[in-house]
Amino acid sequence: MKYLILVFTFLFSLNSFADYKIIMNKNKIKIPSQDLDSTEEEIIKNPKVYVASGNLYQIDDEGNGNIFFSLGNEETRGTAVDNLENIYTGSRDSIVRKINSEGVEEWSYYEYGVNFRPVAVDYTGNVYAGSTSGSLYKFTNSGNKVWVYSDHDSRVSSIATDISGNVYTTSLKLRKINSDGVLDWVYSGHSSFIFGVAVDKEGNVYTGSVDKTVRKISPEGEEIWSFNGHSQTIYSVAVDKNGNVYSGSEGGVIKKISSEGSEIWSFSAIGDVQGVAVDQSGNVYAATEEYNPNKGIVYKINENGQEIWKFETSGDRFFGDIAVQPGLLGAEFQ
Repeated sequence: MKYLILVFTFLFSLNSFADYKIIMNKNKIKIPSQDLDSTEEEIIKNPKVYVASGNLYQIDDEGNGNIFFSLGNEETRGTAVDNLENIYTGSRDSIVRKINSEGVEEWSYYEYGVNFRPVAVDYTGNVYAGSTSGSLYKFTNSGNKVWVYSDHDSRVSSIATDISGNVYTTSLKLRKINSDGVLDWVYSGHSSFIFGVAVDKEGNVYTGSVDKTVRKISPEGEEIWSFNGHSQTIYSVAVDKNGNVYSGSEGGVIKKISSEGSEIWSFSAIGDVQGVAVDQSGNVYAATEEYNPNKGIVYKINENGQEIWKFETSGDRFFGDIAVQPGLLGAEFQ
């Protein structure tokens, strides 16, 4: 499978590649000349959402949620999902986990003293996890460690991957790291800590920061625009297939920003918005953390900024990423 992906990537440039719809399903690739099977169509039309606290929650397309996997009440800030319905988590108990669609742990990686936070998964199934000590780990989809990149200036707060296997990490600066774990470039345009990162199908990168700005950065690491419409810390960003950007901030504000950097709409939620994600239909999902009383809330918002449904817990606060099926193929690179 790995070699097939490499050959396919070689045959098409990145811009041409963006015109092809790739669905990996049990070790096969589909392109537009082939029909999606019923399972794939169902996932894209009615995606499940995953968000973690001390437990991993699964929420269906109608807003019905339940505890899908117990994480032992350990603080879990990293959640990612792939297109084969596997879920990945990173938590402060020093464990990165892969959990299958049945809620069964397939593997876990433990390293003493490492507080794992964000996680991500790429097209070929490689898994990435960032730590509070400033290290980025790459694992195979079987859970074997491939490399560790440790030259960050602070903790790794968020991770994104692109179609070529490059990895983007945030701390005090934004870094682009290639598939071999070698630094490509560093962007240092933010004036404070960066919490959120996302990548679109053209390789443009988006970040959100304590400095209250969202930035769009070119594939070469040059700033394209800066959005200044937030009044508090931005914790998370996401991008859809049309290049629209979504940002979530302290104080419960979610914004949709055009590919040119102009505000389209703003939505007010309860609690601080810790994670945002988007599906292939342009629906937005936001996870918030409320303190009084303690609870976590997930919102589903349509492309026009109207609430579709809201899911609430009774005690578990959501203080990390939110993931929507089918991972990268759900929105960013279609």
